[in-house]
Amino acid sequence: MDSSKPGVVTCKKKTGLDGEEKDLRRKIDGIFTSKENVSRIMTDHVETLPPPPVNAEKRSQMYHSIRPYVREEFQNDPLYAKPSEQEEATAIATKQARLAHRAAMATAAKLHQDQRGLSEKHKNGAAVQKKRMATPKKSASTKKHKASAAANQLE
Repeated sequence: MDSSKPGVVTCKKKTGLDGEEKDLRRKIDGIFTSKENVSRIMTDHVETLPPPPVNAEKRSQMYHSIRPYVREEFQNDPLYAKPSEQEEATAIATKQARLAHRAAMATAAKLHQDQRGLSEKHKNGAAVQKKRMATPKKSASTKKHKASAAANQLE
């Protein structure tokens, strides 16, 4: 948006092409809102919001995991500040709750997978077998050979 044309946006499909202008100003009965009103609204009524607070879990992680590797001149940055005891407790509780939720979801997924296997078994009338990787079996002679080689090394 250009300050000379408030409320008008130029849309381009590619950087080299000419853009198509779209007027985003509100229309009431086919009458556009005047440029003066748009600029007054943008200056008087639009508030700049403060940045959101840092997540307690992220603040704890930044302090414990990242701050030791930050150069000394930047370690005083509020981003790497030590979290308060309350933030630390909140971070630990959040992490434990997330881990418990993940474990519960994994258990539910495993149960669902087992039930699917049972339903397929009953549906087909035959047992569904899982494929296993075939491991080559060692013959008795190779086992004896390795055992005798190990015994020779000990002597």
